[in-house]
Amino acid sequence: MMNLIRNEQMKLRYKTSTIAIVIIILAIAILGALLARQLFGVGKIGETTMGYLIFSTTFLSAVKLVLIPIAGTIVSTEFDRGTIKFLLIRPAKRSTILLSKYITILLASIYGLLLFFIVSFIVGLVLFPFKASDLSDTWILASRYGFQWIEIIVVLTIAFTVSTVFRNGSLAIGITLLIALVAKTVSSLFAHFERSEGKYLLFSNVDLSQYFRGSQPLFDGMTLPFSIFIIVGHMIFFLALSWYFFVKRDVSV
Repeated sequence: MMNLIRNEQMKLRYKTSTIAIVIIILAIAILGALLARQLFGVGKIGETTMGYLIFSTTFLSAVKLVLIPIAGTIVSTEFDRGTIKFLLIRPAKRSTILLSKYITILLASIYGLLLFFIVSFIVGLVLFPFKASDLSDTWILASRYGFQWIEIIVVLTIAFTVSTVFRNGSLAIGITLLIALVAKTVSSLFAHFERSEGKYLLFSNVDLSQYFRGSQPLFDGMTLPFSIFIIVGHMIFFLALSWYFFVKRDVSV
């Protein structure tokens, strides 16, 4: 398993698209800080490095979108290039190969968040004063990254599933981008028209921070355990679908 994961990471590292993703994440972190400084000034975002770091988590939604191509092509590319036949002749089971690819996606999401945080921290130190007393707010920053990571995992899992089922990277990226951009709006429309069925939608539940902001959840009857159940249920379904189409379906290239 570890050799498969290392192999997947190596392939990912040398892809041109990965370099582009790194550059875009760097640009989001740097330009986001400069834009915040220019438009809002120091006072409105906490006047300190920590204040900016907490504010900068609003840009993580953009990072989420940037990471979609990784999950959307990690399986389909093997079929496009015909390398899947060489991958499957290895002694490793198909399910193990698929799992190694999914773990690679999870690691890529962590690397993406870590890169964004490091660059944001450096830029924040340059543009905003650092106060040791603000370290008490570290848990706020960590929780925001944690909540965003959950959303990122959900979105990347959708892209991974579409890529595995249809073996088409462009389709996987397109569908996932559409879902990521529109799904929450659909949930909001259900809430606006007081349609209780909306609470069962995945993207009505994926933002777990709604239970920690001191405000009401999007729909009546929603609780933290309920949302976790909805998320886990969808994730199991997506991964089971991916497993079935990758392991059980005949491979032809």
